[in-house]
Amino acid sequence: MKKILMRLAAAAIISAMSLSLFACGNSADTEGEITEKPAENAVSEDIESDIPVETEDEDAAREPATITVCTINDIHDAVAEIPDNGVIGLPMIAGIKASAENAILLDAGDATQGQSFATADAGKHVIDVMNAAGYDAMAAGNHDFDYGAEVLLANGENADFPILSANTLKDGEPLPEHHTVVEAGGYNIGIIGLTTTSTATSTNPEKLEGITFENEIETVKSEISELEGLVDAVIIVAHLGDNPLAANITSEELLEGLDDEQLKMIAAVVDGHSHTVEQTDYRISRSFRQALRTPGSGS
Repeated sequence: MKKILMRLAAAAIISAMSLSLFACGNSADTEGEITEKPAENAVSEDIESDIPVETEDEDAAREPATITVCTINDIHDAVAEIPDNGVIGLPMIAGIKASAENAILLDAGDATQGQSFATADAGKHVIDVMNAAGYDAMAAGNHDFDYGAEVLLANGENADFPILSANTLKDGEPLPEHHTVVEAGGYNIGIIGLTTTSTATSTNPEKLEGITFENEIETVKSEISELEGLVDAVIIVAHLGDNPLAANITSEELLEGLDDEQLKMIAAVVDGHSHTVEQTDYRISRSFRQALRTPGSGS
């Protein structure tokens, strides 16, 4: 057995950035859940967590590795720095990734919709900036469907990274990609994307013709089965959130719905949608897992 030390850093677009990205902030002296509803223009602390992930390693020559996972969610086209609002912008995010060891950059959705920079070309220019920042994967958020399935697919074609949603079908067939595998530090990390099923009622139904959203828990079970033996660990990048009024299944309920063997494969959940600040250590009587969520741009 080898161990991957997986470091998750919530590099929010709204973030109290200092010279050190990995400031633990409010989580340092608190065990369990940290959740707050930020006031308008509030800034969040950066979040760091070191998670040992056990893997079945057939290659004894592989050395333990530290993998840095930078997470972003709900930027709503806020790609440029806005100092007065604490928005650090994607150029800073790119620098964070470039400076970190074995870094993976993930987005938990709602990037391509927001202000005029996004709406002028249905998110194409946002994707261009995300390409330049070096994204590795993104979950499709409910608002990423606002322009319709064809535009979502076109943005995916333009992206140098996969836009993922394992539980989204169009006319019964997979719409975007379900998962991807990212190599970091000599280890294969499976990334599974999820979109809240509440997208069916939170997005213009005219834009969702033929699109269905499958149960998130059953989808993850299927994806884990497909990835088993192919990856050393799994990260779920999800657009679910923690508000049961806005999501049929929250990220917490997602983890509760998995069995012990399935949980062993999951290193972390990177979440979005609810615009809440959260670092939750899930000790759900069976396992320890980390979930991260940040407030987004507030757009």
